Amino acid sequence: MATTSKNTKQDSIIEHQAQIELTEQQVDDRLEAIEKAEAHLDDLKARLAGGDESVTVQHLTEAQTGVERAQILHQGTVAKVERLKAEAPFIPIVADAMSDALAEELAVPVKVVDEFPENPGKNLPVLYLVQPGAAEPDRHPRPYGSMTGQVRARFHRPAYMRAAITAKDIESALAGVQGTYRAGRVATNGQVDTFTIDGQGVWPELPKVPGKPHAHVVKGFAANLAHSVRASTKDTETRVLPSMTDSGYSWVDVYGVGVEVVDASVTAYTVDEGVATTTIRVSFDAWVSQGFEHRIPSASVKELAESAVRRLDGKAFAYVGRVTAAELTRKTMNVGAVKMQANHGGFFKRDRGAASVYVATFTFKAAA
Repeated sequence: MATTSKNTKQDSIIEHQAQIELTEQQVDDRLEAIEKAEAHLDDLKARLAGGDESVTVQHLTEAQTGVERAQILHQGTVAKVERLKAEAPFIPIVADAMSDALAEELAVPVKVVDEFPENPGKNLPVLYLVQPGAAEPDRHPRPYGSMTGQVRARFHRPAYMRAAITAKDIESALAGVQGTYRAGRVATNGQVDTFTIDGQGVWPELPKVPGKPHAHVVKGFAANLAHSVRASTKDTETRVLPSMTDSGYSWVDVYGVGVEVVDASVTAYTVDEGVATTTIRVSFDAWVSQGFEHRIPSASVKELAESAVRRLDGKAFAYVGRVTAAELTRKTMNVGAVKMQANHGGFFKRDRGAASVYVATFTFKAAA
C-alpha cells in the first residue's frame, strides 16, 4: 500500500473544512427560516384571534406546515454537519512525528498509511503506522500547539529476525523526539508484532497557536534559553547552604556559568496565508562563576551560548511555534547589577556595568 501523500491529504482537508463551514452557515440560515416561519404563524393566529376572517384554513395549514418543514430542514442540516465532522480527513500528526525517528533508530522502513495492508509483500522488515483518529490539542488551559493521540503499529519481520520487537525498543527509538511516547504491550503472531504507541505533547510541523505571544510567554522562552546555556556546566557536587527551613539547610544546584537575561521581546509578528511568523530577540549576559575560572575558560562561554542557540533551532515551543531560524550576535550594553553564584553555592550581587552581551534572534513559524 502506498504511503499517503501529505500534500494531497492537506488539499482534501482544506476542501472538507470548506464544506463544513458552508454547511454550518446553512444551519444558521435554517434557524433564521424557522424564526420567520414561526413569526408568520403567530401573526396569522393573532389575526384570527382579533376576528380577521380573511385568514383561511389553507393559510393556517400552510403556515403550520412551513414551520414543520423549516424545523426538519434545520435538524437535517445539523446532522449533516456532525456527519461531515465525523468523516473529516486529518493529517496523522502523531504518526508523522515519530516515523522518521523510528526508521532511523530501528533501521527499518516505516510507512504511515490509512490502514494496514493485507499483504506487506516480500520487502521485509517493514513497520506500518496507522493513526485511527485525529490528534487532540493539548490545553493549558487553552490549546497552545502540541497534540495528543494514539497510533497503531504493525511490524512485519523476515524469517531471520526471530525476536519480537519490544516496547522498550520503541520508546528508546523515540527518546530524541519532542513529546512523550509510551508503547503498549506487543502482541506477536508468527513474524508479525502489533502494538500501540500513545503520544502526548507531540508537535506538528506547523503548530497551531492562539496568536501573538504574550510577554510572559516570551519571558518563559528566554528563561529556557538561559537554562540551556548554563545547564551543561552544572557541578557534579551538590552544595548544602544554611537556610531558615526546619531542617536548617537547603540543597542548591551550582553552575559553572552564570546567565542573566537583560531583555526579551517580540520584535516582529506577521500573518500571511495562514502562517504566523514571530521574531523574538533575547539579550543575555553570561560569565564564568566565581571559583570556576580554573575549570572553565572564559572563551568557552561563547561556545556554550552558540551551542544552546543551535539546540533550540528546529524545536517547537508552547504559544509561539517552531523555531525555523536562529542567530547569535554580540553588542555592548549596560547590564547593571546581576545575581552571581560562587562555587560554594552562595549568591551575591555584582555590578557588571557595560558588558558585551549575547543577542539571540529567533524566527518562529506557526499556523495562525
